[in-house]
Amino acid sequence: MLTDGDRGVEPPEEIKRLQEIHRTLSLTVDKEERQKLWERVIRAHAEYMWVIPLVAQGKEIGVLSNDFRNVPERAVASWITMTPGYLNPETFYIRGR
Repeated sequence: MLTDGDRGVEPPEEIKRLQEIHRTLSLTVDKEERQKLWERVIRAHAEYMWVIPLVAQGKEIGVLSNDFRNVPERAVASWITMTPGYLNPETFYIRGR
């Protein structure tokens, strides 16, 4: 990716597809299209599991007020998804404020 094929080993097809998604994501401004692309990335990581976790990560707990709105009940917390960014926290709000 960094040398445009001048050096290194050609990656598998799925990695090439993810590289193309990465390029597309960096140019896409449409929120729904970006969401679809991210879902493809997450599905690929779940299916192929390129990273083998050596230490199990426990569940993460978040504390919210009942007045906190537009927050998902569940979320994937990981570096890959850049939590909490993919949850669109800019749309969270506190009722009555």
